Amino acid sequence: MKYKNKTEYFKKNGRGWLDRSEDTARLVVVCYEYMVQKKLLTSKNIDSLIQLTWITKGKKPNGEIDFDKCLTTVKLPALQQIFNTEEEDLDKMVKIIAEKTGKTERSLHHIVTTPTGIVNLRNTYRGNVSGWVVDNRQQLLKILRDTHSNNSANGAKDIANRVSKLPGVEITGSALHAMTLLSPLLACLAPYNKFPIINANSWVKAMLRELHMPATSAADRFDEFTNLFIRIPCNGLELDQMGPDVFDLLTYKPLAAKKTKKESVLSVAKPRGLSLKDASDINDISSSNKTGMKRIHNSMTNALKKLTDGKFTVREGTGNVAKFDALIEDYARGRDLLVEVKSSWDTGVVRLAVGQLYDYHRHLPSRHKIDMAALFPSRPSKHAFDLLEGLGIKVLWFKTAAYKSIVSNDRSFSL
Repeated sequence: MKYKNKTEYFKKNGRGWLDRSEDTARLVVVCYEYMVQKKLLTSKNIDSLIQLTWITKGKKPNGEIDFDKCLTTVKLPALQQIFNTEEEDLDKMVKIIAEKTGKTERSLHHIVTTPTGIVNLRNTYRGNVSGWVVDNRQQLLKILRDTHSNNSANGAKDIANRVSKLPGVEITGSALHAMTLLSPLLACLAPYNKFPIINANSWVKAMLRELHMPATSAADRFDEFTNLFIRIPCNGLELDQMGPDVFDLLTYKPLAAKKTKKESVLSVAKPRGLSLKDASDINDISSSNKTGMKRIHNSMTNALKKLTDGKFTVREGTGNVAKFDALIEDYARGRDLLVEVKSSWDTGVVRLAVGQLYDYHRHLPSRHKIDMAALFPSRPSKHAFDLLEGLGIKVLWFKTAAYKSIVSNDRSFSL
């Protein structure tokens, strides 16, 4: 195992095209939600939505490959179709999309004006996608709707099975599998991007070889890829970027070598029978409710408010369903940050933060663009770091006891 988690992997290897993929996902969601709201789910618009996931290669004057050609050949025509405009200036397109969707120009500018796209679909198939969408529009409407609203592994598996039953995009002598065409789009639409990209790219084939399943069905491939989501953990866009390197994050290969001696699979204490409990079993969590802890929590929350005033819009949760500490809007490229404030990093408290964040997160609208973070009074323990980073939760802490500045584990947020 070369890397402890995906955070360490991307820190050492760079994010590559992951930023571009995430920008693509944000743009796709903006467009899809607009199409739903305005009842514009026509075949042409669905076709354009698919096209937003495409990359088009060109050549620069010096002969180098130009990956930005998609701005004019794919992205602009797709946006013109979806938003019913002939505008050719992308900066002006930002204003049009902002007016029609109610989004801020600030949150849209980057994802509209910079190169996006995930997969370089072969030109031989592109011309036949429009007709394929017309033929399968009713099934596609349900698949897109269910993917965007789905929040369970079983729901994703059902969607994958339905995609697998769709006919392929046919050209003379061959057909493009529906999963190859749609999985980049579904990865963009799925909450948390928890849908794998399964296509014919070389790194996907390499991963399938590692899994010893290069010739199995798309549904079987889906099962194996989503299993990796749990074992890393990661999402479809991150998995696509890591490719076969993902196995460097696992504690064992898909088919491990035979053991030479009997050994425990887990390096934790053997479970015992369930015993009676007393008050000592809840000391970790109950201690966080003492007056001193509450005072620290309030001081931290007040400091967070003071540091964000004038820079970000910050809201707090109300009601019992999602009574979160803070939601920092548009903290990075149109993404929001859900923050749980904790006055200590005792193991029980950190675990409580994890549960609260995931529960609050699932109740929030537009959760696909909301990241999660836990804020501590000072730099937390290694155990807290490992637990939170492994679950994709950002770690924030105050740099000094005076609560004058905040830093983060991945440098994506600071005050």
